[in-house]
Amino acid sequence: MLEQNSLYADIDDQDQTSQHLLVWQSEQLIGYARVMFNKTYCIDTTQIEVNVIGRFVLAPCARGQGVAKHLFKQAIGLCLANSSKKPIKISAQSNLAAYYRHFGFETTGEVYDDGGVEHIDMLLKVAS
Repeated sequence: MLEQNSLYADIDDQDQTSQHLLVWQSEQLIGYARVMFNKTYCIDTTQIEVNVIGRFVLAPCARGQGVAKHLFKQAIGLCLANSSKKPIKISAQSNLAAYYRHFGFETTGEVYDDGGVEHIDMLLKVAS
């Protein structure tokens, strides 16, 4: 998070029950994503159960090589393997919303500030 000048503690007690996907290249960590299962998400006034992909990050040296696409597809696959019927939620940087739309995600709310970076919630509805 140094690149985004977002140096705050991210303590949410979710790491122990989450799945962590890591991409290594020559003994260097170049990609990471966290997947959380069976979380409650509120859209308008309706609560639904979702799987969540978060903390999606890629080292600058790995960008433009297809690593992000591969990692994101792996995260989606992990969500589907856990529950093929639950929607998948992400909190996307608002400037990357179009990228996530290519995977079928749709925005579900308004842009909000998260640590000084504009984000927007997005959801991938899974066929029941």
